[in-house]
Order: sequence, then C-alpha cells, then structure tokens
Amino acid sequence: MVKLTRGASRQPSSGSQETFWRNLLQHLLTLRGRVFTCVEPSTCYQVFTESLLCSGQAANIQLASQLLTSSLQTPSRSEPQTSKATPTSGFSYQLPYDKSVELVVHAAREYFNSAANYRDKDMTLARSC
Repeated sequence: MVKLTRGASRQPSSGSQETFWRNLLQHLLTLRGRVFTCVEPSTCYQVFTESLLCSGQAANIQLASQLLTSSLQTPSRSEPQTSKATPTSGFSYQLPYDKSVELVVHAAREYFNSAANYRDKDMTLARSC
C-alpha cells in the first residue's frame, strides 16, 4: 500500500489533484476490503496521509491536514469508513492526535534532512507540515 500511494504521488494526473487523491483513498479502502482484510481501515488512512505529507507538494500537505487531529482536546472524527464516499465529500475520519503528530514530525524531518540549505524548497515544505 505504501508503494502504491508513494508511486501515485509521482504520477502526473489530469484534473483535480484533490479528486485524484480522494479516488486513490477509495481504491486503497477497496483493496483492503477485497485483498488485505487483515489490515485495519485506520492503517489505510495512515498510509494515505503519510503519502500526502511526503508528496513534495504544498497543496497535498494542506489536504492531509483534513485527516489530522491538531489538538489533544479535539477528538478524532469517528471510525474509518470503508464504504464508498463521493470523491468530493469531506473526509469523515481523522487520525488520532498522537498518530497525527508522529506523521507530521516524520514528514517535516524528511524535508528538513533533504534540504540543501535553508532557502531550499524542502524547508518551506517542512514548515508547511
């Protein structure tokens, strides 16, 4: 699943990037339901969110923020849905706060470590995380 989502982030897509990513999430959930039944739906959301954060595009990092819980006091949204949702509807699930922090720190560290200097585009992406 990681290879699928990371590979998809490098593919040029026609149309809306947000629609592309939402469709990819639906494909992941379908794949999980048909093939990888031992994988929890929350794992699909985690892999998906990590791929958005590490995609190298600020718009995708912004999209990932919809799946992250930004405060310890804010409860994460419901259980992961495995049913089909429309690609344009909002995400009905957010990762728990501790997992959100872990993914954001990991992505920011990845951008920071790959930056050539403090003016590098990756430093801007690290700050976006």
